[in-house]
Amino acid sequence: MNNDITQMKEIRKIRFSVLYGLLFAIIGFLIGVYISPDRNSAEFSEKYFYIYSSVSCFITAWLASYFWIEKVNKYSNSRMILVSIFVGLISHWLCFYLITFELNIRYWILNEHFFSSN
Repeated sequence: MNNDITQMKEIRKIRFSVLYGLLFAIIGFLIGVYISPDRNSAEFSEKYFYIYSSVSCFITAWLASYFWIEKVNKYSNSRMILVSIFVGLISHWLCFYLITFELNIRYWILNEHFFSSN
């Protein structure tokens, strides 16, 4: 019985960080759609920018809320505001890093050359 209560608390903690990450993923999706409305572009990174922005927002919010709110078990408004500011700053960096990572995979592994001399 005690083990079940402990597992329920762990599920609740994981649920909070995942929900907080999903909240920011939705915000990242909306911002990505707003920033790149021309999804008919030939560039893959511009065409699917909303995916990169939502994934980077989710990863950043999930990790930040887990380590700064859940792990220390301090659910306060000030911590949530600080995590939100941190997510806003770091998710930009992570978004463009994901785009760079994807372009490198396409260039080096899939052998797609973007800059041809023709």
